[in-house]
Amino acid sequence: MKTNQAPNFSNIAGYDEVKEELLTIFKWYKDPKLINNKYTALPTGILFYGDPGNGKTLFIREYIRAFNAPTYIVKGKEHQIEEIQTIFKKARKEKFAIIAIDELDMLIDDNRDIERVLQSELDGIDKKGSILVLASTNKIAGIGKPLQRQGRFDRVIHIAYPGIEERANLFRYYFSKFKINPDGIDIYHMCNVCSPLTCAEIKAVINDAYLRSNGNITTAMLEESYERLQGRDFI
Repeated sequence: MKTNQAPNFSNIAGYDEVKEELLTIFKWYKDPKLINNKYTALPTGILFYGDPGNGKTLFIREYIRAFNAPTYIVKGKEHQIEEIQTIFKKARKEKFAIIAIDELDMLIDDNRDIERVLQSELDGIDKKGSILVLASTNKIAGIGKPLQRQGRFDRVIHIAYPGIEERANLFRYYFSKFKINPDGIDIYHMCNVCSPLTCAEIKAVINDAYLRSNGNITTAMLEESYERLQGRDFI
């Protein structure tokens, strides 16, 4: 297994508990004492769930980058049973590999045989610490409980809508990236205005205001961008 720096998720604002849990699991996978201890078990799969636009794919991408390992991608309905079996077979030949499954719910939605194959393949990872499976889904209800049992996707992480402090951190983060002077901008007012938005939508509001003002934005401009992007009437 290649050694690399631990993930710091510096380009993801908020979600401190999620980051801490992922960092902990990363350290477990880098610890030979845990891997070689026959009494310990490492998480085999991590399932990220939540509405689109809040960072599931971004968390998976940053995690893959930190591990710096051979990675095999399974995407939605694009793969069939034989292809999935082949991917797991290839991954088993590596000292350590990651299998990333995008839109797990779509993959198994119309074909429960694929769900059973995934259960079997996850059960077949008999060499501890050799394969880590990362998956995302918008609909956790569409993922059967057998897939979420221990030894399969035994870590289920909710990437929820950002809370008020996370929204504030998002505004500060993107103000910094866009080199926007925050003086005079009521960040917490905008946090309340943008309370129903995803992380991606908050970024879009800031981007719209920036484009229209060359960076010299105000609270009122941000409000107008919010209303514009939400398709609402505004003055």
